[in-house]
Amino acid sequence: YALFISNCIHGNDENTKELRRTLVRYLCLTQIFIFRDISIQVQKRFPTIDSMVDAGILLKNEKEKLDLIKFQYNKYWIPIRWIHAIALNARKQEIITSDLLYWKLCAEVDKFRHSLQLLCNYDWVPIPLVYSQV
Repeated sequence: YALFISNCIHGNDENTKELRRTLVRYLCLTQIFIFRDISIQVQKRFPTIDSMVDAGILLKNEKEKLDLIKFQYNKYWIPIRWIHAIALNARKQEIITSDLLYWKLCAEVDKFRHSLQLLCNYDWVPIPLVYSQV
């Protein structure tokens, strides 16, 4: 996905580089949110949101935004929403040079989100003990 983002967002200036880094960081953040509920190792590495801030995965101002969002379900997909908003803004500023590139970028992000959702679905469905025995 990082390569795809790099192919969609061209430029060597600092703002463009930071934009690409932010989008990839948000993808990683989404993945960590999911893996914290699935993997004990990831849960030990990132036990709290503050541990993600300390690791540089999440910035302090982004943590404050997350804290302000009152949502009764998990906040897994909020960084994906942030990616879509940033991509739309980049398209309006013509950092993303065409509507097709913008659309493909959003489609790839949605595909990433879908693969993580499938992972969650598999984690939520327990395998009955009968099937695990031979």
